[in-house]
Amino acid sequence: MPMAYSDKQLEEAVSHVQGEWMLLADMASLLPQGRDRTLAEVAALEATFVHARCLVNFCSGGYAGNRNPADIQPANFLGVDWWPRDEQFDRKLRGRLRLVNQAVQHLSWQRVLDKEPVIWSVGFLAHEVDWAMRLFVEELKTTDSRWFDRFALQGQLVRERLPALDQPAETKAHLAPARPNPIPPRAP
Repeated sequence: MPMAYSDKQLEEAVSHVQGEWMLLADMASLLPQGRDRTLAEVAALEATFVHARCLVNFCSGGYAGNRNPADIQPANFLGVDWWPRDEQFDRKLRGRLRLVNQAVQHLSWQRVLDKEPVIWSVGFLAHEVDWAMRLFVEELKTTDSRWFDRFALQGQLVRERLPALDQPAETKAHLAPARPNPIPPRAP
């Protein structure tokens, strides 16, 4: 269970999560479909990955499902840990971190050694992350969390800014490892 924080700190934490959510949508909306990217569009692509990574870590934890105790977490707003209840979706979302962590966040040898092409739509990734956030907002509603209204309003604003939903062909999604207990705890 994360530390107890003051109302002021929690308010600020909400703003940070909301900001990542909005920036994810804004950066993804700047990306062209199916053509070479300009330098600014490459920057938007990498920024989209960074914001997606922050929100995947928020919603599902890291690749193995673990949480960094120093991170803002759903438990700060729900009182218990939370992640998407759909195990396949949770594993797919965490599986996206493999590429983001190895190929974007680090100057890893994976960039040189892994010649297997990975094809997936970054716009679709933004919609997947948005879906995870929407599931979190639904959990806030279910538990009568005082944070529900703020996150629900932000969700409406984000959906107005997301790029059009497209799901082009992609390489087989990499699934993160299964959790020992795939069902998150329920708030009391």
